[in-house]
Amino acid sequence: MQVRGSDGIATKNNQFRMAPRIGFALDLFGNGTTAIHGGYGLFNNRVGEYSYVNQMRVNPPSDVNPVIDIFNPGVTPANFSYGTSTSGATGFAPPPGISFQVDPHGGIVGTRISVGGVDPNLKTPLVHSWAIGLQQKIAGFVMELDYFGTASRNLYLQTDVNRFAGDEIINNGNQARLNQSFGSIVYGRSIGIANSNVGAFGVSRHFSKGWTRTQSTPGASRLT
Repeated sequence: MQVRGSDGIATKNNQFRMAPRIGFALDLFGNGTTAIHGGYGLFNNRVGEYSYVNQMRVNPPSDVNPVIDIFNPGVTPANFSYGTSTSGATGFAPPPGISFQVDPHGGIVGTRISVGGVDPNLKTPLVHSWAIGLQQKIAGFVMELDYFGTASRNLYLQTDVNRFAGDEIINNGNQARLNQSFGSIVYGRSIGIANSNVGAFGVSRHFSKGWTRTQSTPGASRLT
């Protein structure tokens, strides 16, 4: 896990790749009454910088976020109070029992802290997009049937990696965690996928006054 490198780079896996696209349109019978059209393309998406930058900014030693709640037994209870400017860097004394020492598991003695990180080998999100449609002219109307599909891969997804299935069930509502010296460890990776399939049927008509009326009905399914 990379929290923050000495060079300040969040990820070192820069990628330069082609994003080709192709499309076609065909008058099937050459008389302007039946047409088929479609296309396929690759699209590269970017990961919003605030999706991962904030996770690194709140890491030690720049910042420590203690986790003190009823679901984390065995840590010092919260007992914050006002203090003088000499009681701490921000004017607030730390809770009793918390010392700024690192325990054998990398956490801070007396409490659990939440940290975040980013996979240093992030991949650029990639979207496959395709479509095909059929148009038929019938007695002044144009009937249209279309299909659109996408398949997205390498989507940026943040998960808490310091947990396991059934944690709260096994521990009677408490979060024991994999590493008990930490609270949540939010880690960003390129593991997300999303698929969509959309169909649409439409009817349009062009009137003599130069305006057109179109009515369409879509239907869709998706998997994320």
